[in-house]
Amino acid sequence: MRSDWLTLALLIASGATPGKGGAPAGEPDLGNARAYFNGIELRPASFQLTGRPAGNIVWIVIDALRPDHLGTYGYHRPTTPHLDELAKESFVFLHAYANAPWTRPSTASMLTGLFPSQHRTQTDKSRLPAEVRTIAEDLRTMGYATAAVVANGNGSSIAGLDRGFEHYVDPANHFKKLPAAEEVYAQALQWLGSRPKGRPFFLFVFVVDPHDPYRAPPEYEKRWLGEGAKPLRRTAHWEYQNDYPEPERRAMLSLYDAAIRYTDDQTGKFLAELEKLGLGESTSLLVTADHGDGFGEHGYYLHGHHHYDEIIRVPLLIRTPAWQGAGHVFHLVQAVDLLPTLVTAAGGRPRPGLGGRDIGAMLAEPADPARVALSEYNAFGIRRSALVSLKYRVILQLPADREAFLARIPKLELLPSVSFDSEVLHVYDRQADPAERRNLAPDRLPPATSALVSELRRHMQSGGAPSEAAAEETVPAGIRENLRSLGYVQ
Repeated sequence: MRSDWLTLALLIASGATPGKGGAPAGEPDLGNARAYFNGIELRPASFQLTGRPAGNIVWIVIDALRPDHLGTYGYHRPTTPHLDELAKESFVFLHAYANAPWTRPSTASMLTGLFPSQHRTQTDKSRLPAEVRTIAEDLRTMGYATAAVVANGNGSSIAGLDRGFEHYVDPANHFKKLPAAEEVYAQALQWLGSRPKGRPFFLFVFVVDPHDPYRAPPEYEKRWLGEGAKPLRRTAHWEYQNDYPEPERRAMLSLYDAAIRYTDDQTGKFLAELEKLGLGESTSLLVTADHGDGFGEHGYYLHGHHHYDEIIRVPLLIRTPAWQGAGHVFHLVQAVDLLPTLVTAAGGRPRPGLGGRDIGAMLAEPADPARVALSEYNAFGIRRSALVSLKYRVILQLPADREAFLARIPKLELLPSVSFDSEVLHVYDRQADPAERRNLAPDRLPPATSALVSELRRHMQSGGAPSEAAAEETVPAGIRENLRSLGYVQ
């Protein structure tokens, strides 16, 4: 399945023409970014292909990092001074989306260029099918040395995501406990110091600190919480009994921001070391997240199986010798675009059948208001997916499998949003309702969204079952402890 049918569906439904639309002058995203990112100072990007190769590639994923908590996206607290500096010489994407609302399928989509329903690594028991290739395999065949340091067990070797990496560090083979960013970056720098010379390299680094349970070193928590911020809630219920008092919610956000600031400080030190190694100008650098986290904006906390912006909208910063320019980018992009983008920038040709497009080719064209991103969830018997454009958001849940649900979730009331008897449809006009509070389905469904809803339903109904790891496979002790620390294992 390619993304073409998604764009075509919206074009037919809306009558839109790529590169045109009723956007404010200079804002081809129809004002979406300005409405969503409070306080943002827009710096529209200039773009030109340089004809130079990407050179080395460093790809950093920061777990659960929301873009609206970064200064370059307008956040009012000083959470990310180092990333904000990087942003000044990078392309900063205003409309970047994860293809799944939690780590395993989202990371698999980043590394394979396939939607979750294509790579089928969608549940906590899924492994990447043997026939699915990764970007590490693609770049390795192009002569790259490949390495990864991964802190989150759900985005690691347990899911088969180590495929193609010559050097791989994760909780299964190294970390004794949940590693902090300082330890993760130290491992990355250690590899850089001993890497094979005479070859370009691809280094994938996944840090986990902003993930719940929210915590940071004591000095960070003291700075961000101040005095008297008790009791502290370091995690939350997804949907059940989560109407927390506002002071408790603000304290939880402060813990989250403290973890982001700690991560940013460690990321800044890592980037400074890259410069000391003489790798700045010759290295493409990409920073993004696997998903965000909700803090009650739509009644939901954390992440997992919802598809609102606070959960699937992610930061994306790209700096590469292959592109000239910097600034905010209005084009809508998604995680499956990253593989074809990096392979193309490295001088290769992306494999056919991928879910996304080369972002460099997109930036050479006007922003397309008809493009959509697809986010999918298929686990615990729940099938809920979304299509997101600059104009609309469509979220469709098919009737859940009660038996599969109760096999993993002990009580129905823990997830009251799940329906077992009928479809649940949400449709939002993102320009008229930027906070997405008014569901237009079914009575006020805009005619322009009918084709989107039909195509999403057809796609979901035709999708295959997720892959499942062999039942007898043993989860390594390090991974199990890692997942327990992150709240995935009780």
